[in-house]
Amino acid sequence: MIRKISELENISLPSWDELPDEGIYKEELLTYLGEVLKPLNVVDKNLLTASMVNNYVKLAYIDKPKKKKYFRASIAQLIVISIFKQVIRIEDLAKGIDIEIATFGIKDVYENFEHVFNQARRDILTSEEVTNINISYDYSDHHDKVLSYLAISLFTKLYTQLVIDNRKEILWKK
Repeated sequence: MIRKISELENISLPSWDELPDEGIYKEELLTYLGEVLKPLNVVDKNLLTASMVNNYVKLAYIDKPKKKKYFRASIAQLIVISIFKQVIRIEDLAKGIDIEIATFGIKDVYENFEHVFNQARRDILTSEEVTNINISYDYSDHHDKVLSYLAISLFTKLYTQLVIDNRKEILWKK
């Protein structure tokens, strides 16, 4: 359990500029995102599969590949979808992403998501004080508050699941 919590505490999402933009094929995409999202594989062991990607394209949750290649914008959308679908219905998530992109543009949306995600990770998982977590945010607007709540919910859910799984293992060994 300690190893999994440590992986979760140390997850590092790629910045916008670090996301592949030369275009990658689906298998490369799945391998890349599998590595990026690996520490989050706590509750759902398959956060992203080829059929999920196909469905997300078909439902217009992400851009269609160009010449079978996926580019930075789609990769960013897949990261956000794969992470937050664990705490909110994917249909609602896709609507929210569309509104954010239309308002702010994909690069700004992803960079803001990355910032809020990392802040929540630090606040929830890397607190020095085990018995006391202090969360205090100043929100400049509503969408930051929503992102923060989603990220806090995610890390709370994943941490709780790791503890429950660890307790189950201990009980089964007795």
